[in-house]
Amino acid sequence: MKINTPVTQNEKEMQTGSILVSKTDLKGIITYCNQDFIDISGFNSHELIGNNHNLVRHPDMPVEAFKDLWVTVKQGLPWSGIVKNRCKNGDYYWEKANVTPISGNGVATGYMSVRTRPTDAEIDGARRLYRALDAGTASLRPKGLAKLKTKIVNISVTKTIYAAIAGSLGMQMLVDAALSGGFNLKSLLATVAVGVVVTFLMGQLLKGLVTNPLENISKKLERMSEGVFFDWIETGRTDEIGQLENAVKTTQVKLGFDVMDSQEITRKALRSQSALDNVDTSVMIADAEQQIIYTNAALVNMFNAIQVAMGQDVANFNVNNLIGSDMDVFSFEPNLSSQALARMVSTVSGDVLVGGCALRYTANPILDKQNQRIGTVIEWQDRTQQVAVEKEIANVVKEAGQGQLSERLSLQGKDEFQTMLAEQLNTLMNVNQQVVADTQRVFGALAAGDLSQTINVEYQGAFGQLKNSANKTVAKLNAVMGEISQTSGNVRQASEMISEDNQSLRNRTKIQASEIETTGASIEEISGIVRQNADNAREAHGLAQTTQKQAEQGGTAAERATKAMSEINIASRKITEITSVIDEIAFQTNLLALNASVEAAHAGDQGRGFAVVANEVRDLAQRSAEAAKQIKGLIEDSLKKVNDGSLLVDASAAALGEIIESVQKVNTVISEISMAGGKQTIGIEQINKAVLSIDQGTQHNVEMVDKTASASNSLNLESEKLAEMVAIFKINGNQATGVTSTIKDDAAERRSKSRPWVRSAA
Repeated sequence: MKINTPVTQNEKEMQTGSILVSKTDLKGIITYCNQDFIDISGFNSHELIGNNHNLVRHPDMPVEAFKDLWVTVKQGLPWSGIVKNRCKNGDYYWEKANVTPISGNGVATGYMSVRTRPTDAEIDGARRLYRALDAGTASLRPKGLAKLKTKIVNISVTKTIYAAIAGSLGMQMLVDAALSGGFNLKSLLATVAVGVVVTFLMGQLLKGLVTNPLENISKKLERMSEGVFFDWIETGRTDEIGQLENAVKTTQVKLGFDVMDSQEITRKALRSQSALDNVDTSVMIADAEQQIIYTNAALVNMFNAIQVAMGQDVANFNVNNLIGSDMDVFSFEPNLSSQALARMVSTVSGDVLVGGCALRYTANPILDKQNQRIGTVIEWQDRTQQVAVEKEIANVVKEAGQGQLSERLSLQGKDEFQTMLAEQLNTLMNVNQQVVADTQRVFGALAAGDLSQTINVEYQGAFGQLKNSANKTVAKLNAVMGEISQTSGNVRQASEMISEDNQSLRNRTKIQASEIETTGASIEEISGIVRQNADNAREAHGLAQTTQKQAEQGGTAAERATKAMSEINIASRKITEITSVIDEIAFQTNLLALNASVEAAHAGDQGRGFAVVANEVRDLAQRSAEAAKQIKGLIEDSLKKVNDGSLLVDASAAALGEIIESVQKVNTVISEISMAGGKQTIGIEQINKAVLSIDQGTQHNVEMVDKTASASNSLNLESEKLAEMVAIFKINGNQATGVTSTIKDDAAERRSKSRPWVRSAA
């Protein structure tokens, strides 16, 4: 089952007299609901219509309750129950729901629901029942004795009457049998007593099953005849009485629905009528027979105001007699005749002139739910003053379109809106007239050559842009004409200066040509000397390279000698080490000989021979030690001399290295001198070519100076004409003139600064 959220514990009670009405299709989709239903649910009509009715189902409602509802209504029977529903914000409300099927041509098409406010006792009973249903301790279908009672109650009324008749006949037969068997008072009394009891019971049965329900039905019908449709009859039987009760219940629901629907329609109609009564639009309504049945206050006021004027063209027109009159009262407009309105199927509108009044109407057919025409609504508008204002505005606009900006709208006899419109249009015309006048003044002055006129009034929007454009145009022309005036004078003086400078340039050019010839000869002589220096430098460079090679070879030999001396030094050191070993051996031998002599002396005669040998060995060891000492002295002396030689060789190698480095530097310098000499030769040759080219250019310049002099004379004449043309303009209150003397002096100074050779020549 769908669980709707949110859910709160706040109860919202139905208002007294509030009736909730709705319709759904066979699937439970809401197709209609009244305002009371919308108000208490908290949903709007768009959220309810088209959605399933379970949108308002509360989670506390047991599934069995809705199952019982659907089983009942699908059998074509009405259903009643106490229901707890959920509001949109989660609050809840209790209702006594009565649902009945809607049929068309014997087929169910939907369901109709009418809900009233339940009593507190009914709500308490529903709470207990629903808790029991959730706990599984109760059922909506009777069981046991309750089921048996239900079966007894639902015994057909016909069968009950037949049983009563059969009982009466049986009693009669028993009485007859008692009387025919002889008079026995005791038996007769017993039979009568049984008959009385049986008759009483049958009477009570008939009263409970037939008479009382019929009386209840009669009371409900009587209440319905009094207009009380929500005194609900209780149902539940399936016999003939139950069918009658169901029929009454269905009738109650349907009549209650129709009553609430009628009230809703009436409320909407009253709301619409109230709206029509208070709108400013003039409205009237005619029925299907074209009889006027409604006029609002605005329409009455409108026709009252023009009734006298309309009387000129429409006889006996009286606005107070419109309701109940035929639409032919407006026979002055064929489209509003009764016959025309009867044929109307869509909106008809038009304008009509009657009694000097301009009226506009709009007629629309009123259709019911079956699209059948049930009346006509006509909206009227008095456009007399509006038409007059439109004509007046059209005349002003027409005059403005033809360039006449002096026309204005009158403010007399106009309503608030028309007065505001007239004032705004007059303001627009004033602004347009002033803008045109200011623009005409400025451009008229421009045509006369006066550039001192501008627009000083503050305008907005496009007019402001026009003002700015006009003023910028004048300012730009002022600047341009001022610059042209100044430039024309400057050009005239510049042309005079150019003419003077050309003559000076011509003289200097001839002098330069002569000097260039002399310079060319000197450069040629210098070129020969430079060539000779370059040749000498190349020869010195060759000798320096040879010397460098020889010095490098000497350095290599010195390096080899140094290496050899180092090797001799190492070998001498090794010999010294060997000599030390020999000296040590001699010392040890001497010790051994001495020991041998001592041992021989101890041996006596037997050791004499050994003693002689020991003496010889000792003598030999002493001589070896002496020789080793001499060798060591010689080697040490050799080592000293080798060290001295190594130092000399190292010094020679260092000197040769410095010689090689010096030779390399000399070689580098000579190489640079040689390269510089070559470059000087090339440069002098280029200078020689340049001098020749300058000589040719100077000759050409002499010719160009003559042509420039002629052009400067022509430029001087043109500048005088330009100054005469500019002089016709008045710039910022002054007549345009040529360049001033100050400008002339400044130009001369700039010319002298930019041509230093002019000063030197002078």
